[in-house]
Amino acid sequence: MLLLLLWLSQQAVVHGLDCDSDPTSTTPMGVHLAFGDDPSNSITVSFFTCDIASPHDDPLVHLFSPHGDNQTFAGTTLGSVAEGRFHHHVALTNLLTETAYRYTVSLSGNNRPRSVPFQFRTAASSSSTQFEIVVIGDMGVNGSASTVSWLSRAPYNFTLHLGDVSYADDYDKHLVPEPSSGRSYEAVYDDFLVTVEHVSAAAPYHVCKSFWILYILLQCSCFVFYSFCIISHYSSPLFSECQALATTMSRVTRRPISAVPATSATSAQ
Repeated sequence: MLLLLLWLSQQAVVHGLDCDSDPTSTTPMGVHLAFGDDPSNSITVSFFTCDIASPHDDPLVHLFSPHGDNQTFAGTTLGSVAEGRFHHHVALTNLLTETAYRYTVSLSGNNRPRSVPFQFRTAASSSSTQFEIVVIGDMGVNGSASTVSWLSRAPYNFTLHLGDVSYADDYDKHLVPEPSSGRSYEAVYDDFLVTVEHVSAAAPYHVCKSFWILYILLQCSCFVFYSFCIISHYSSPLFSECQALATTMSRVTRRPISAVPATSATSAQ
């Protein structure tokens, strides 16, 4: 039985493109979006590279407008050779509302590799426009194909991923439901970001910390429909998490969403 479990776990292991296997790569990977200060006219594009060709290289987003007024935005980089990864973030501002933009990313400099083209759409400036949110949780690299396929079926406006995210803690474990997805802790995250890229590069993809956020989802499932969130105990440390989540959702959807303790739920209704 032990040998069977070991064999099955090894069959599930996925080793994608990661910086452990190609530490000098400057190819953009793991492109993902996040809402800006105003989702109707701003968005942040992030990606990582395993290396940078020059310390003077800046991350770039090449934005192609449907009206022909193309732009290039520069951003900032976090990371080092010692860390083995460079994470790049580029804020796009003064965009048109409810507009589809195509874009590619790269590092500055001559002959730097570019990503494939992606497309996103800015949010509406009015709360009357339909806004579709998908919520997922506990997804890593292995066994995620069906979920990623499902996420790709429709152009959702926003994906909220409730922890756990990637299961990087299990990179050196084999007899667990989620065996190693990479060669190291960091490599698991590399693989994960590449796995979800075609979803996260098309619409904002935000994550919440820790497995316990699932409890918040259960307690807060009402807020999407009733514009408030219930937490069982007012003193619970999770209440602050719910407040933050409700604030984000209110800003994104432009609807009044707030967090209230269970003792106040009746009056909130």
